[in-house]
Amino acid sequence: LDDQFVAGFLTYTEESDRTPYNSIRAVRPGSLVIVNPNGYRTEPFWAPEPDKTIHYKSDSDYAEAFMELFQEGLASRMNVNGPVLAELSGGLDSSSIVCTANLLLQRRQVSATSLHTVSFQYDGASSVDESWFMGLVSKKTQLPNVILRDEHILSPQHMMTLSYAPNPHRWCASTFEQSTQLFHALGAQVLLSGMCGDHVFVNDVSHLSVMSYHLTRGHLGTIHRLAQLSAQYANVSYWHTIWLGAIWPWLPSGLRARLSPKR
Repeated sequence: LDDQFVAGFLTYTEESDRTPYNSIRAVRPGSLVIVNPNGYRTEPFWAPEPDKTIHYKSDSDYAEAFMELFQEGLASRMNVNGPVLAELSGGLDSSSIVCTANLLLQRRQVSATSLHTVSFQYDGASSVDESWFMGLVSKKTQLPNVILRDEHILSPQHMMTLSYAPNPHRWCASTFEQSTQLFHALGAQVLLSGMCGDHVFVNDVSHLSVMSYHLTRGHLGTIHRLAQLSAQYANVSYWHTIWLGAIWPWLPSGLRARLSPKR
């Protein structure tokens, strides 16, 4: 086991290439691993450009540019010789991916041969049953949708014995096994997922990390307006939003570790 991973996991200061195991490394975000007979090397292919500003004339121009990037990102993952599998929860992120991927396939802008969707349902979770929303997307796209059920996900014994790290969103053994079987049965090579889309599109505005950017530029008025909106939306205090959004990202990792809540 990698003690450094454990320490980072418990203090919210994980390094992106560490896993629970010393001999296994994850690929860093924005990087690729090139393997050849002589070994392997890691190369970055993308990095944020914090000083680059994009200016368009109208909101519609921003929307059009976004759609171009969104379609380009999906197309780059769907240029495979075979079927593609996509997770579908019926939420904003997965539904957008499925509908756009289906459009690319219909237009023959990608080499994938077909698109299939997979949805997950769990026992005892009727209060968050999303099957109605999944059905709307399936009806719209006419894509085959496989629903996988995990009958024991809420069992305390199941949760204690079959939890997986480092990805807390995928800790169900039965879900994993069924997904793997479906993947092999279809002969799919790619799984499209809307997981963590809220983080990418800042749909969770309980704290806006973009405020830290404005702090370095001295845009105090912008920070004030963002903090007001964020605090009102998330029903938290104004200063709580300032602390998490503007100040916390710049604290040294050691200090963040000491100030993090106990786990």
